[in-house]
Amino acid sequence: MWRPLTSVACIILDEFTGYGVHRVERRLGFLWSGHLAHHSAGGVRMAYSARLSPVEGFYQPLVDLSAPLLGFPVAIYAPLTVASLIHLELQHTRVVGRLG
Repeated sequence: MWRPLTSVACIILDEFTGYGVHRVERRLGFLWSGHLAHHSAGGVRMAYSARLSPVEGFYQPLVDLSAPLLGFPVAIYAPLTVASLIHLELQHTRVVGRLG
């Protein structure tokens, strides 16, 4: 069953956790140096959005699953995650101009 308020809350949680982790990565040099692999590509391609360092492999799955771990229904989380991944892919291509 689709619940609009739960969907909005899930989107907000996803956006803020992603933003928050990115900010923490920027402030902590050892995390940022690992995340730079993601930002060091010579061009802009869809596959570059998935470039993660081994260090990110330890904490990124927990960040990505924060909504279900906090009790959000998977039936709501799953389609919103697909939409979020499409949005992230578009941020890492030239299909769309600057998004922010």
